[in-house]
Amino acid sequence: MSATNNYAELTGLDDILESKPKFNKTTFFKLKEGTLVLRLLPSPVEGKKALRDHWVNWFEFEGNGGKKTFRAATLPKNSAVREKLQALRGEMDAIAAPFKKTVQGPNGSYDKIDYDAMPKDVSDKYKGLAAKANSLKSQHHYYVNAVDASGNIGILKLPKTALQALGVELKRLTGKVITSNTDAFDLDKGVWFEFTRIGKGMRDTKYTVQVNRIATTDAEGDVVEKINKTPLTKEFKEAYPTKGVDLDTLFKTLTPEEDVLIAKGDFSPFLGKSDSDSSMSDIVGGEVSDVDVDDVQSIEM
Repeated sequence: MSATNNYAELTGLDDILESKPKFNKTTFFKLKEGTLVLRLLPSPVEGKKALRDHWVNWFEFEGNGGKKTFRAATLPKNSAVREKLQALRGEMDAIAAPFKKTVQGPNGSYDKIDYDAMPKDVSDKYKGLAAKANSLKSQHHYYVNAVDASGNIGILKLPKTALQALGVELKRLTGKVITSNTDAFDLDKGVWFEFTRIGKGMRDTKYTVQVNRIATTDAEGDVVEKINKTPLTKEFKEAYPTKGVDLDTLFKTLTPEEDVLIAKGDFSPFLGKSDSDSSMSDIVGGEVSDVDVDDVQSIEM
């Protein structure tokens, strides 16, 4: 075999090297079970950090035509939604306390509710409260612009444990593997990463992050592994500053009036908006209905 450094040929990244950038509506990359290979991108706004964290509430309600609908927003200060959610969880914790038992998970021990031990009337009450809480559920994630091997640009949503795994890999790369000429988030000097998720439940999930490596053949015919530094196209880099997402404005913030309405179960502030609205976008590798399962503080029975 002849020597080659054609990363596109070796990794199937032809789309990002040869086709036009695919800048559509905001897309969220979701870390489902398995491995996702992505290139992390800097903020499109000069002077802003690449990573941004948000406390976000995901609201579930019946939209137009009775369709199950999800919308995401941040809450105002002194939020009625936050107060209601805290009250619901307080009631649920009081009900569940006698039925909790300590179990061991991959990330350590934690309390798990033994739902089978609940009498039916207690279970029904708990389920009713859980349904109300799940319609207002909150999550704390970290967000970064990213692009996949097919040229799809979107927002990678990282729970804290995945961010910690990324931090470990960034520290390792900066210190030992990649020279000072490499910047993980830089459009010119960046590398590709593998994000791997094992497990489904919030308590039983583990994340690993490592630099993506590809097999290539050197001049002597030996197969060697190299860090994947497949470059972005000139067209992609030129378009990115105007097409990337300002993470500070990623989610709508409810007005105090909207917040009060939603706390009362009136979701009219969200009605009439298209499913393509930036506050609730497509999820790569999953349907919109997947929003309420992994990594979100949902209560499952």
